[in-house]
Amino acid sequence: MERWRVFLLTAYLGVLLVLCKSLASLAYGAVLTPIILFAPIRWQIRLAALFAFIAVAYPMLRNFQLVPLEAILAQAEAISPERAQSLGYRFNNEEQLLARAAEKPLFGWGGWGRSLIRHPETGEILSIPDGRWIIIFGTFGWLGYICEMGLLALPLLLMWIYVRRNRDADVSPYVAPLCLILGITMMDMLLNATLTPLTWLTAGAVLGHAEKRMPRVTGHPKFALSGAAIGGNGKPRDKRTVL
Repeated sequence: MERWRVFLLTAYLGVLLVLCKSLASLAYGAVLTPIILFAPIRWQIRLAALFAFIAVAYPMLRNFQLVPLEAILAQAEAISPERAQSLGYRFNNEEQLLARAAEKPLFGWGGWGRSLIRHPETGEILSIPDGRWIIIFGTFGWLGYICEMGLLALPLLLMWIYVRRNRDADVSPYVAPLCLILGITMMDMLLNATLTPLTWLTAGAVLGHAEKRMPRVTGHPKFALSGAAIGGNGKPRDKRTVL
């Protein structure tokens, strides 16, 4: 009976995913659902950590021309020319905004739209940022980008460290899908500004589970004040007054 409930719930969520009419969401669901069903939990966590690493290092990858934009556009055009045109427009805007952000890479341009491309005479905004990464990178620079994206990636990093150090430990079957959801959301923020409170809630849930699995060990003081700790017999001594 429990298996049928899970099957019906999965079918219901699949119908909702189709009704969203989002090609990216359908692709995420088509790729990650078999991984969740058949891949080991540790491999799911490792894949989520890989997603987080790519998201954090993405500005550096773009600066070094390591992202195959032409190949991505060619694949998108094979699926839908309209979506490929939209994606190409986003990439062109990101190239301009990335060049603008390179002028102040450490702390960014700050608020009030100063990181955007404007007309030199009229001040009209000529660029439209779509991805969350370019908004944060242009506004707050590397410092702000690492603070936000690194904070989201930290739970996945801790879970990856845990499964790497404890190969025989039991891991909850529910934490791996949450890790994949968080990791693929970070990847989606490279194209869209999809950072919502639910993303922070997911990151907090994974972080809480990681901290529970990796408790801090409180050590004893190196030097104790008791007599036994310093070689005595542990009995209280008479009080003396030192003048």
